[in-house]
Amino acid sequence: MKRKIVLIVLNFILLSQIVLSAPRYIRTNQVGYLQDDAKIANLFSNDDLSGATFSVVRISDNAVVFGPASIGSRIGNAYCNYTYHYKLDFSSLTTPGTYKVVLNSTPSAESYQFTIDNCVYANTKETILNFFRAQRCGYNPYLGVNCHTASNTRKDAKAVGGPNPGAIYNAEGGWHDAGDYIKFMINDADVTFMLLFAYKENPNIFADNYLANGQAGSNGIPDVLDEAKYGLDWIMKMHPSANEFYYQVADDVDHNQWRLPQNDTVSGYSTSPYRPMYHCDSGKGANVAGKAAAALALAYTIWNGLGDTTYANTCLTHAEQIYSFGKSRMAAQPSKPSDFYDETTFYDDMELAAAELYKATANSSYLTDAQNYATQAGSAYGWTDWGTLNFYAHYELYPLVNTTMKNTLKGYMQNDLNSGFSNLDVFGMNKTQYIWGSMALLTCNVLNAYLYKKLFPSETTYDNAANFARDYVLGKNQWGVCFIVGLGSDFPNDPHHQIARINNVDISGMTIEGPVTQANWNSYGATAPSSDPYAAFQSSQAIYYDYWEDYSTNEPTIWQAGVTFAMLSLLSKTTCFSTTPTNTVNPTATFTPTNTRTFTATQTRTSTATATNTPTNTRTNTQTSTATATSTNTTVPTNTITNTATNTRTNTITNTVTNTSTNTPLPTNTATNTGTSTRTNTITSTATATNTNTLVATSTPTNTGTNTGTNTATATNTNTQVPTNTQTFTITNTPTNTNTNTATVTGTQPPTWTQTNTHTATFTLTNTATGTNTLVATSTPTSTPINTPTNTGTNTATNTNTVIPTNTAINTTTSSNTFTNTPTTTPTSSFTYTFTPTQTSTNTSQPTFTFTRTATKTNTITYTMTPTNTAISTATQTEVETGIEEILVYPNPVAKGDDLKIRVKITNKVE
Repeated sequence: MKRKIVLIVLNFILLSQIVLSAPRYIRTNQVGYLQDDAKIANLFSNDDLSGATFSVVRISDNAVVFGPASIGSRIGNAYCNYTYHYKLDFSSLTTPGTYKVVLNSTPSAESYQFTIDNCVYANTKETILNFFRAQRCGYNPYLGVNCHTASNTRKDAKAVGGPNPGAIYNAEGGWHDAGDYIKFMINDADVTFMLLFAYKENPNIFADNYLANGQAGSNGIPDVLDEAKYGLDWIMKMHPSANEFYYQVADDVDHNQWRLPQNDTVSGYSTSPYRPMYHCDSGKGANVAGKAAAALALAYTIWNGLGDTTYANTCLTHAEQIYSFGKSRMAAQPSKPSDFYDETTFYDDMELAAAELYKATANSSYLTDAQNYATQAGSAYGWTDWGTLNFYAHYELYPLVNTTMKNTLKGYMQNDLNSGFSNLDVFGMNKTQYIWGSMALLTCNVLNAYLYKKLFPSETTYDNAANFARDYVLGKNQWGVCFIVGLGSDFPNDPHHQIARINNVDISGMTIEGPVTQANWNSYGATAPSSDPYAAFQSSQAIYYDYWEDYSTNEPTIWQAGVTFAMLSLLSKTTCFSTTPTNTVNPTATFTPTNTRTFTATQTRTSTATATNTPTNTRTNTQTSTATATSTNTTVPTNTITNTATNTRTNTITNTVTNTSTNTPLPTNTATNTGTSTRTNTITSTATATNTNTLVATSTPTNTGTNTGTNTATATNTNTQVPTNTQTFTITNTPTNTNTNTATVTGTQPPTWTQTNTHTATFTLTNTATGTNTLVATSTPTSTPINTPTNTGTNTATNTNTVIPTNTAINTTTSSNTFTNTPTTTPTSSFTYTFTPTQTSTNTSQPTFTFTRTATKTNTITYTMTPTNTAISTATQTEVETGIEEILVYPNPVAKGDDLKIRVKITNKVE
């Protein structure tokens, strides 16, 4: 009985401890990490967890791939209502895959899943462009309607101020600023520049999945340039003549109505039915003029490089005129009303414009201006946002100036970074920057650090701080929220945005303003939800509400989207790019082949002739060709193929001649040819109907040929017989290639693909030799010294093949042999080549395709020849590869029941 009481008491104590244990939370970057990144998860609780361990678990099979490892010591003081904080370091885990971090305790805790891969950011930037399409004014491709055009109730626009007040202008275009429908030059010009800047820094990573009007399709222009051009065209509309420049369309009256843009009937404008279009005030405008001129000058450089000189020159004309307009008005133009965007600086904007104009024109006056403005702009000290472009202006100017000025600019940039990454809390956020637009400030700090790294790659001071700040934006924060809609596991789903709220949709790519301090939030007069899923994480240090009425923490803005796009572009590797549309219900199968080819040919040829002299000739040719291809498909819709081919050929020729007094009139020749060829093709294709697919194929073969010849001659004082041999060879090559491809598609769900490829090649080589031997015997005593020459030759050839998933190879071989000798040789060679691929396709809810191709290739080579001594061979081989360059599926995004259209672009490449 006593034993039962003791057990009951112990069970009660254990249960009490479990019930009374505080919750534990683990935060990570929910998008993921590059393989060499520092990888730190944050663990926090109100329990002291000292001595606990954590593990990293692979999602696919629940296997522990890292740990158990100690959680380490407590970090810092209490923060965000929790007392105990720990940093879980798993940086040494670099194997690509999808994982989660697990706390080994009772109760336990685990993070959201994340990916480790060098291509994890490859498609994130395209998500941001989706938000810009939803923000378009004029024709809005996201809604498929027009807004603020001549046919709408509210039209853009009527001039207010300037030389032509009351004039009606076509001010359609540009982007709505945020959740409202105002258009600000301050932000539209900034964003246009950022899109172009991101393209300039890494032009080979952008997809072409949309037309210029924002609808799904391909027009041969990267989508980022289509979107940037939409901004450029609007900027030029706001500059109708050399001395006119307008900085804003609409004002705070816009906030009087909650509606879709095409239904805008807001009242209160003095310009109705037009929306007002504000001209720069007298003596003001250098800030907006500098931003606009910078974007237009950079556009000139890009479009001129693309060959569109007409559009490039149009941009440059506007850029120079707007820059001159700004120089005549050296003061900042705030928004109307000014509390929206109360910019007070302008030297940074004019520096950026002058630097871009100098690069476009090589006019040294622009370079002089840029340096003067740079010293007046100085550093923004970590407060880079829509009003302070100091860092980007200095970055663009840096390569153009002398060493002294370079050091000055570098100092300004270091001041920015040192201030931006100071006063960090346990999550990596600058505690002084919990203000309106906090995530834009944090993103700019990250972007600045990445640009600094490009200028000074050996410096590591800011590397970890930048990545930890990036991780904060993508989910490693108090609330465990990724502040980009559509990325990560937990992102905002109730933002302050009229289209999203009224239509009850998630618009992927929205970049959310983020948390502010409790004091700041109170001052903004925002509204909190009655039920808050993040209540446990709110504190006086930081507040965030996923609630549509909280414009201070939960509204998206185009400025933040612009710098986020640039940041994600710098994180994208050049080898990781996507050309496949997203959200495909019935995707087009994409073949990702792995080709392994091994070819071994051994030729042995022996010629022996005796005629008074006894010469023995031995020639050995050994050729080895090895090609190895490796294909890697990642779970993120990115496919990477790396093909490595190495061909090594070694030719060794040894000639040994011995002269004796024996006369043998009939020469004897022996030739042995052995050819072995083995080719194996393994094709694996995986297509995932999620966001995007990336296909890269690269094949690099290297051929090395080495020829070594050794001649040894020994002569004695004997009789010499001189034979005269005349021999004529005729060689006829008749190759026959037969390829049969049969593809069958069965229209079932899931679809079934069957493809059979049969390749039969027959080669017949006939050599006919006619020889006339004339022997003249002369007894001449001679004395010949020993002569041993050695010839060594090395031939190196390098071929680069780009393999696109569908290949057609045409091989043409021309052989010309000329032999002079008496002997007769008749070799026969039979060559058999077997190639067996198989293709199988399976369609699942996340469609996955596996293709196996079967083909049989038989080569039969028969030739007869009568050769010895001298052989000259010439072989020419031409390979023609045909591949799928682009596979586009639209409409995109796809809704259930939509009819899909598929466009396939096939190209040929001759190596």
